[in-house]
Formats: sequence, C-alpha cells, structure tokens
Amino acid sequence: MRGLMNSRLLRKFLLCIVAPFCANYFAYYGYVTHFSVGVFSPEGFHAQYDHEVFKYRVLGKWLLLGVYRVLEYVNPADAGWARHAAFLGTDSINFYHSYFYLNSIFLCLTLLVLSDRLTEIELFVFTLLVALTQYVVVPYDAVAYFFLACTYRWVNNLPLAALFVLLAALNRETAALSLSLYASLYLLGRGGSLKGLGVLTAVFVAVYLSLRLALGWGNAVGNEFTFIRYLNLNSAVGIGFALAAGLALVRRPGAAAVFLACSLPYILSIFLTGNPFEVRLWVPLLLGVMLVQRDDARDAVGLGAETAPAS
Repeated sequence: MRGLMNSRLLRKFLLCIVAPFCANYFAYYGYVTHFSVGVFSPEGFHAQYDHEVFKYRVLGKWLLLGVYRVLEYVNPADAGWARHAAFLGTDSINFYHSYFYLNSIFLCLTLLVLSDRLTEIELFVFTLLVALTQYVVVPYDAVAYFFLACTYRWVNNLPLAALFVLLAALNRETAALSLSLYASLYLLGRGGSLKGLGVLTAVFVAVYLSLRLALGWGNAVGNEFTFIRYLNLNSAVGIGFALAAGLALVRRPGAAAVFLACSLPYILSIFLTGNPFEVRLWVPLLLGVMLVQRDDARDAVGLGAETAPAS
C-alpha cells in the first residue's frame, strides 16, 4: 500500500485528473448557480456571447460549442436531468454539461502542465479555488488558466510562448496577464528576454486589434464603467476573499510584488469594468502569484519529488 501511495503516476492521476473532475462535479451538480442566468441553451448563449465585449472572446465560445455538438451526438436524448434543467431555466441540459466538460478538461490540462512546478498542496488548493469560484459559469476562464500556465512553463521557448499568447488573446483579454508574468520572470532573472517580451506584446496587440477590426469597435474595452455600481457588500466580500487568499499564498513578497505591479492594468480593469464579487477574476492573479514565487532551479516541487528548502 505504501508503494502504491508513493507512486508518482498515481499521485499525478489523483491530483491532476480525479480531484479537478470531482471538485467541478460538486460545483456544477451539487449546487446550482443563480449568478449566470440564461446562458445554458444555444439561444441564450448566443444572445450573451455574440454581443458587447463578449464577442471578442472567440476561442472559448468555439470550444464550448464544439463540446456541445459532441454531447448532442453522443446523447441526443438529453434525458435524466429534468429537475436540474428546471433550476437552470433550460431545456438543453447537454449545453450545461458542455460547460462542465470544457472547464474540467482545461483545469486538468493546467494542473498537468504545472505538476512539476507546483507542490501537491498548491495543486490541490488551486483546484479548490477554481471550483469554488465557478458560481459564475463562463466558457473561457479555465482555458485562460491553461494558456497562462503554458506561458510560464515554456517561458524560455519564444515560439511556443508566442503561440500560447496568441491563443490566449483569442480566448479572453486575460492574456495580458501572460505578458505580466513573462515580464515579472524577466525582471526577476528567472527567464525570458526583453526581445521576447516585445514579441509577445506585439502578438497580443495584433490579435486584440484584429478582433476589433473584424468584429467592430463597439465595446472594444469593456461593456460599461462599473465602479460606482459595484460599491457594495458583494464587492467587499470578493475583495476580502482575494486578499485573504493572496496573503495565504505569498511566500516571497518581493517576487509577488513585482508580478502584481506588472499586473496593475488588469487589476484596475476589474474595478473599472468588472465586478469584484466575481472572484474568478482574481484567480489568474493568484495563480500568477503562485508561479512567480517558484524558483524551478532550486525549489520547484513536483509530484512525488522531495521538498527542497526555500532559499
């Protein structure tokens, strides 16, 4: 039994496959969101995501619709979930299932990419953090975490990093945090280069502008200025949780401060055009804090590896 529990492959399977699917199953089927409304049918989805700032977030939308087509082919009867469908206000529970499968798969991929970069506890904490914040159900957050992790993992491979930034920018504006993370690693002497930062910035800007040229400039930055509207208790709860989580995760304040300074435009955007109560908006920042504190040459702890002393 001890040999089985010490198996690196088994530990990776449990932490990177079983745990995220179980945690997301709790989030999607143990509870029912009342925050995301009207987006769990093809008609409602297109009404939401084909307009305003959401129309520029094309990759996650394409992926979700692709998963839905597969589920409709495999399970066209769409039966056995009448009570859940009634709570969600949809007659297409397969569409809701599509969110679960898409977000669970990309969460697993994120964890696999980081399995030799984060400790087992960090992997599990990140899994729970993502599951907890999915009271807001969207098709692009888990995809964004994956590309952020890939940019970190292959920071010294510029062609791959550029590809990940390109795909991330097609998915959501959160791709700017890949630039923040890359810049932080460069400033900390942990990888990357000034030339690489310039290339990644050019890729992000090119995709950002191309989407707006192709789809129109309306809502190019955000839907509306939301700062005044969200001066309320909910926002205070979201900010308080993010601060507490950040405090718990910070081990190297200097490295974390560099990343957060590089991420100031994103942080400001949460307050100016977002809703601080949607803690999912803070999750990529928390992931970046976890990653920028790692020193892979000295203290990266993979699954089954021995813990090295922090410097």
